[in-house]
Amino acid sequence: GFSDRNPSTKDLKSAFFQKRRHLLISGTMAALRPRVASAANLPKSTGADLSKTGSVETLVPILRARVELRGAKAKLGPLKTSDVLSGDLLTSLVAILDGVPSDETSFKRLFDEYSDPVSYKQKFMDQNAFLVYYTGGFDGPNRPKLESGDVPKQTLQYGSRNDAWSNFDDVLSEIKFAESNVGLSTVGDVLVPLDKTIAAFDSYLSLASPRDVEEATKVLN
Repeated sequence: GFSDRNPSTKDLKSAFFQKRRHLLISGTMAALRPRVASAANLPKSTGADLSKTGSVETLVPILRARVELRGAKAKLGPLKTSDVLSGDLLTSLVAILDGVPSDETSFKRLFDEYSDPVSYKQKFMDQNAFLVYYTGGFDGPNRPKLESGDVPKQTLQYGSRNDAWSNFDDVLSEIKFAESNVGLSTVGDVLVPLDKTIAAFDSYLSLASPRDVEEATKVLN
């Protein structure tokens, strides 16, 4: 009967990710609640040391993490996406990715220590969100609106950082599921979010100084 049947991979994954999806949806709904005076949203502090932002020294850890992500992809590269993830392969992936922070705060801190700090203008807009909203960003006669101009580099970095974490969190979740249910996950289950994570890293690094990237690469080599 129904109660005696073996759960399918789809059923197991559905149960495994149910709590995670609930948390994500709850967070999304909270973010969608109307905020009348929402002119800016500053990134939450990760406790990053901001004394060396924009330096080669703080870029090296980001590049090192990308090397490990690419190493994991290389491990999966020769296989078909439909191939089953074996226990040995999972062990190898975990070992390769060991140096990449696996909690959200530490992962994001990695980026924040290199990223542009939040500007005075961004802080002002956040602290005066009510005023900025109702005045349409008016900053005085013959002056540009506060919200005009190009998107700040820090905002773009922040977006790429968030994309990187979101997708890497999916990688970790897939690996954790596969470890608990050996033989039920495929290479593609991990490879898809892994590719997206690497793409987010590349997007972030495209915002960095090419010279910084070159110098940081030399340090790693």
